[in-house]
Amino acid sequence: MSFTPMERLIHRKRTRDNDVRNHTPLHHESDSDLTHNSDDDDDHDNNDTTESPSEYKKGGYHPVCIGDQYNNDKYIIEKKLGFGYFSTVWLASDQTRSSDDPHKIVAIKISKSRESFQEAAQDEMKMLQTLGNQDFMVQLLDQFVIWGPNGKHYCLVFEPMWKDLYYLIRKFDFKGIPSKLLKVLAYQILCGVEYMHEKQIIHTDIKPENFLLSLPFDLQYDALCQDRDIYLELKKQLRWCQSQSQLKSHPHTLSRNQRKRRKEKMKAEISQPSSENGPSVLDIQLKMQQLEHMKMPPELNRSKNLIVKVADFGNACWIHKHYSSDITTRQYRSPEVLLGYPYGTGVDMFACGVMLFEMATGELPFRPEKNKDPYYRNEDHLTLIYRTAGYIPRHMIKDGKYSDHYFNRRCEFRRHSVDSLEPRPLEDLLRRYNYTSDDIPVFCDLLMHLLEPDPQKRFSASQSKQHPWLAEIHAAYESKGLAAFSLE
Repeated sequence: MSFTPMERLIHRKRTRDNDVRNHTPLHHESDSDLTHNSDDDDDHDNNDTTESPSEYKKGGYHPVCIGDQYNNDKYIIEKKLGFGYFSTVWLASDQTRSSDDPHKIVAIKISKSRESFQEAAQDEMKMLQTLGNQDFMVQLLDQFVIWGPNGKHYCLVFEPMWKDLYYLIRKFDFKGIPSKLLKVLAYQILCGVEYMHEKQIIHTDIKPENFLLSLPFDLQYDALCQDRDIYLELKKQLRWCQSQSQLKSHPHTLSRNQRKRRKEKMKAEISQPSSENGPSVLDIQLKMQQLEHMKMPPELNRSKNLIVKVADFGNACWIHKHYSSDITTRQYRSPEVLLGYPYGTGVDMFACGVMLFEMATGELPFRPEKNKDPYYRNEDHLTLIYRTAGYIPRHMIKDGKYSDHYFNRRCEFRRHSVDSLEPRPLEDLLRRYNYTSDDIPVFCDLLMHLLEPDPQKRFSASQSKQHPWLAEIHAAYESKGLAAFSLE
């Protein structure tokens, strides 16, 4: 695959994530993201719960600690929210706002310092500034730059969010989100995508991980401050214990007077444990880890509205200006992306169709087989789309940059005989994956319009919102606004 100079620059930052399920959260899930690349990974998450220490290097992450202050002491770090291949994300408090200000608590996304990550952060910032403050978009509140031991880091300040949609898919044990909730979520997804397209932006990486839920509880600033104070006190105790351990393990490296002066200095600086039987280094470290991450409160605020917001615009492009042809996470790719055919907003709509199927069933409609032949998997992906959604138009095959790898001159698959490709009716797939709602035919009709192989015939977000499957929630939103999405 050949790239323009700009595409090569963008491609370097994307190759790690285009075929894995990854994102940089603005919420308190730290188990997501991308520590490995490849076209061979079909899982949404890996098992890592923290970023690799080896990534704290030149061009990598900026070292952040609870209590650190940034942007001329405007922001104080309170908790760690998560990490991604591009950045780490931290809960912080804005010292210029009053404690009852809705934006007192923020999420700060600190990018890696390598040049390609800096450019990605700047691109995302421009996209978010264009989108502005809208109900179904994550809200950019501020931005600043910091210099650290690993270089220059761009920092984007957002409203804090909760979990992503994949959390709900897991929460319902991969058996599908209940129909009523599914419709509420689907409608909001389409509202966000519609607004984004109106602003001439293509997301290019629509998937559950890139839609975040609003916080269903209130963040208590006083409680965060209390946790921070305890954390910092524990940090001092940890330094004391570690210094004592060093003195005991290396008694002859310092003279008697040096050890005495060092002890006195440590006592003056640090609140040491009151007895010899105080907490161990391990005990202190465990307590600090517990305080480092935000905890789910026992009670949700049912008066709050459950809002879904589009997030992570690091791979987005403009309708009139594309940065790469290598877009979209594997399982959500449209035929035009696989073929190298000119793409537009339709790539987002096809991915929405795949995502709605996944939310409804807990399963993906297209899982192409892996093979040593580098082109086999894409062709298998195209056959699955063909068997489920219908023929891929000949003009797309003729004009696709990569079509020759999958089709012969008669527009027939090279590695698959059409006669051997049994149809996979979407309605049958929904039933097979235990979608039991009585609205299957209507829901199936919407999905077929979204998964239409021809992007010119594919439904737009606006058309999808007005589909009969969403008629009830559409009417509720038209009359009640965001109140239609109340948790009550």
